[in-house]
Amino acid sequence: MMHYLKLSLITALSLCSPALSAVIKECGGDGPTPIIHENVTPKYQQMSTMGSILEYSVSDATNELFYRTDGKELYQTTIGSTKSTKVADAPYVLSRVMHKKGNYLVTEGDAYIWNIASSKAWEAMTLSTTIPVTPLYWESDLLYSVREEDDKFGTPSWHVQKYKAGDAYSNRVCGFIPAKGHGYELAGGHHFPYVYFYKTSSVVGGTTLTLYRFDTRTCLMNTLAAYTKPISGNIKWVHWFTGSSTIAVATDHPTKNLLYDQGKGICNYFDLGGDEPVIANPRMPVVAVVRSDNSADLIHLQTGKKNDLSSTSNNYSNTRLQDFYLTNDGKSLFVAPESGGTRELVQIRIKP
Repeated sequence: MMHYLKLSLITALSLCSPALSAVIKECGGDGPTPIIHENVTPKYQQMSTMGSILEYSVSDATNELFYRTDGKELYQTTIGSTKSTKVADAPYVLSRVMHKKGNYLVTEGDAYIWNIASSKAWEAMTLSTTIPVTPLYWESDLLYSVREEDDKFGTPSWHVQKYKAGDAYSNRVCGFIPAKGHGYELAGGHHFPYVYFYKTSSVVGGTTLTLYRFDTRTCLMNTLAAYTKPISGNIKWVHWFTGSSTIAVATDHPTKNLLYDQGKGICNYFDLGGDEPVIANPRMPVVAVVRSDNSADLIHLQTGKKNDLSSTSNNYSNTRLQDFYLTNDGKSLFVAPESGGTRELVQIRIKP
């Protein structure tokens, strides 16, 4: 069901001064939106790899795929090719944050970078080697990331930092941003110059949600939207889709476990049967869902249509959140399901 939002303006909140008006939203309703089966049979192709997959990252710009194996080795392959070339030893967890031109790879937590064209060693990019770093996005050759550490009062806070490829260390962009100690959680879908956060509050009938946008150019936190009508269930995560300026909210409600805000005064719930939705592409409103029977669907939130992926693999039971990626053109889905203790890599053609 579609439900129209009531819109009004309130004063923005900032760490320093007001800078943006927020929209008050009332999302709710009496039932979830029906999901329509799309009568298109996806085409399945298993890719040739040099070992069991730990993580992989796709460069849409260069049509290349990089994957890390259980042997802690990094390989490069052209999509559609059967050959892989070893790039480096890779003791670090590979991030999905890809340089816009495909020039660099990034790791999660340990904060290292690899120059695809010229590197002979991983470059350390962190201010501290003891605090995990979460990469956010590239702007030209500057990588923006956040890390969480305590402020001088012992309260967990966020730090934004940037690293220019080739530098000896990263630079702090902004100081202490309130974190979990103040109720702020890191959302998903960040893009320059913004970092997205949210806060929740449990009330009768569900959870209220407030979205915040942090500007790395001014170091100001602004209230972006406030959902005053309770959202069904407890909120698991929030994601901002850059390409369509829409928002997805995952909850633990048994029948209304994904709220989709279309950004045009309309929002609706989806019933995923209690199964966990996975963001397939950070820019596009599409989620993958692994079902309790170990099948999987790809659901297009704007149209309410789904692709049944059950014909491409018999078992998605051990598929992880990071095992799905939909290309920016929406035509190919990459998945790394586990079979017999080995994690394989498959390409599924969704559109011709």
